[in-house]
Order: sequence, then structure tokens, then C-alpha cells
Amino acid sequence: HSDTAWYYNKTETAWLKGNPIAWIEKSELTGSLIKAQFDSTDLKHIDIIGNAQAKTLQDSSDTDYNILTGKAIEFFIEEKKPKLVIARDNATSLYYLSEQNDQGINYSTSDSLFSQLLVNQFSHVSRNSSAPNL
Repeated sequence: HSDTAWYYNKTETAWLKGNPIAWIEKSELTGSLIKAQFDSTDLKHIDIIGNAQAKTLQDSSDTDYNILTGKAIEFFIEEKKPKLVIARDNATSLYYLSEQNDQGINYSTSDSLFSQLLVNQFSHVSRNSSAPNL
């Protein structure tokens, strides 16, 4: 959903502007501008630019959301699923822990946050305050 959308066949790139909202798996993506890169019909990369946010409903809750924010967020897609997510510039992460022995909330903030995702599960978040802009 957005006020304006463009798709360029030559570069296989879609742009959403004007209150864009997009979804990948269970995550709602919002920002000032969303760019999606395709390879034929397969989604390969998503850039959320300006006031970037990725929000996912916590598995064990109807009201709690895991939230990742930054001035920009990148999603690297493999086999139709996010493999790596990078939030840049004033990045924050609010993540609800749901393991049997580890319950609670993890809040992280840094210049950049890197989220490694495994198939159907969260792997880890790492912080890097001196990460280069890609």
C-alpha cells in the first residue's frame, strides 16, 4: 500500500512512496520510501528509507510487537525469506524473548544493528557503532 508506486521493468525495481506499507512474511514495513529489488518474480532485496520500521507480532502474544527502527533498514532475501536485516543510523530493536528459560524484553540501540535470521527462527542481533554505510 502507498500513495504512489512505480515499477521499472529494465531494473526490476519497485518504488513505493507516500506513506508506504509493505509486508514480508509476518512483518509490516513502513518508512518514507520503500524500494524492492526483484530477480524475475523473486524478491531479492528491500530498502526502507527514512523513518524506517519493521514490526512483527510476537508469536506468543496478540498485542506485543517486536520492532526494529532506524533511518534506513535493509532486508536481504534468500529463498523467499529474510536472511539478513540491517537497521542503520540511530537503530533500535525491541525484541520479546520467548524461550522457556529466557523470558523478557531485549532493547538495543546502536548506530547499526544486524539481525541474522535462520529458517523460521531468529538467530541473533549484533551491534556495530562504526559500521560503514552500504
